[in-house]
Amino acid sequence: MNSIAYQKVSLYRQVWACITADGNYNAASVYELFLLARLRSQCAQLIWQKRAPSRIKFFMWLATKGRCLTADNLQKRGWPHDASCGLCNAEMESCNHLLMKCPLTNRVWRMLMVCWFIWKERNARIFEHVSKSATQLFWAIREEIIIWREAGIFKQVD
Repeated sequence: MNSIAYQKVSLYRQVWACITADGNYNAASVYELFLLARLRSQCAQLIWQKRAPSRIKFFMWLATKGRCLTADNLQKRGWPHDASCGLCNAEMESCNHLLMKCPLTNRVWRMLMVCWFIWKERNARIFEHVSKSATQLFWAIREEIIIWREAGIFKQVD
């Protein structure tokens, strides 16, 4: 019973956050709130139901909550620490920057995307009996990366 009451109180706090400074209700924020709540629930299921070492599950759980002990979180706790990213030394380190926005991280994500496209091409050839040339595959990957970049997922890096 307490968990239901807690969920209601927590939800009310979040819905209040969807009211703008001038007192107006913001439906887009409510939609985003519920969408993010659903995504967080799905992430939690993915993290905790997989066979992985506990320390990796715990790290991923911290990452989804933005609570990794990155420079910004250490600073909030009053721990003296260099604020710059440990990978690029260019921007302030946060969990989001470290795992998604850092130029080095972006390169790794791009490499993973290339591997994913190669895997999809392999499956298309085996199961659908269709194939792309190496040039077509290259341009498909490039186009996808451009779409992700325009969506703000990837940064422009050399």
